[in-house]
Amino acid sequence: PAFSPLDTVVVATQLGKGGTPRDGWACRTRDIGRGGIGLVSRRMVHENQRVLVRIATGHQKEPRVLSGVVRHSGYRQGVGYVLGIAFAPVRMPVGG
Repeated sequence: PAFSPLDTVVVATQLGKGGTPRDGWACRTRDIGRGGIGLVSRRMVHENQRVLVRIATGHQKEPRVLSGVVRHSGYRQGVGYVLGIAFAPVRMPVGG
């Protein structure tokens, strides 16, 4: 299958102008594949918004940080905001 079901809590973070991370929030995964990840969120995120997703995988001590762009964002009654995020490199600001 192109996507595998995955149900775990992750932390999503929107990136502001210049790639500056904003406050993160917890959401749940729906599925994950080579090209992207599906999330369910209580927070609305606009399409084309750049995001980071911090996810604990396997037996790694440190969570993995995935970067991407929101390609789908829609509200489902009783579920929340369903987000489709395509993996994409995100340029981070240099310096502090």
